[in-house]
Amino acid sequence: MLIYKQKLIFLSERYSRFEMRVLEHLKDAPRALVPGILMVKALLDDNLVELENEESSIDFDDGYHAMVTGTFRLTPIGRNFLERWAAATSAGLTYYDAAPPAQPDR
Repeated sequence: MLIYKQKLIFLSERYSRFEMRVLEHLKDAPRALVPGILMVKALLDDNLVELENEESSIDFDDGYHAMVTGTFRLTPIGRNFLERWAAATSAGLTYYDAAPPAQPDR
């Protein structure tokens, strides 16, 4: 249970609540419809998800193109990440390389 809680702490500090929901959704679904690329920026930066299709966008007068809604899917790295996250017996995905530090006696 302690390892599971440490994983949640690590993930919640790294990714937004929305990104965590996208990951949870992608555990069982092939893709997720996301309102804006900034909503999953950390997942994109870590190569956990990739843009599959731009569903809607806006082109501004100055030539700037912005995606409004996109379909995202897990990358192979993302799939591996979710498998390690789900493995509650593994200390992977925490700040600790091996076992967590010993808890002080109370």
